[in-house]
Amino acid sequence: GVVVIDGDKQTHITYKEGIPSSSIRIFEEDNAGNVYIGTTSGVCYADENLTIHSVSNDLIDKDRILKLDADSRGKIYGSTSKGVIFTIENQTVTAAYESSALGYDKIYTLMVDPLNDSNLYIGTEGGNVYYGVFNANVNDMKRIDASQFGAIQWIAYCCDRVWIASSSKIGY
Repeated sequence: GVVVIDGDKQTHITYKEGIPSSSIRIFEEDNAGNVYIGTTSGVCYADENLTIHSVSNDLIDKDRILKLDADSRGKIYGSTSKGVIFTIENQTVTAAYESSALGYDKIYTLMVDPLNDSNLYIGTEGGNVYYGVFNANVNDMKRIDASQFGAIQWIAYCCDRVWIASSSKIGY
């Protein structure tokens, strides 16, 4: 579950409070202060009072959330273990796409470009990183060959570089 520590006070939140699964994978905060919780069985969010709210969509419910990332406007982007990418705005899933519907091999991860948050980096099972607009077809994205890494499982921005990682390699 989730443990929130505030000074000496600790609050433990589990499936009993409404989290879809007590197996937590990732957190991300929107601009309203809601903290989104990616679990092995979907997404929910905790408001400022630590009340848990459901975020439901047929394509992401019951799926393991692999990544959540927010842009400067507080829009949340996410990816799932089944290769679904999605957005959350105003506590609601506003878009969700299966990888194949956009022409990709299975999508594992994504990251909002911190220098241009209208664009994303998307990492795939086939060892490609794509750059462009969230819901663009693969043919409209810039392709970066990272096949020497194998499946791209994580993308992060650190030290003025975009880093990618697979299960056995890391690079920028």
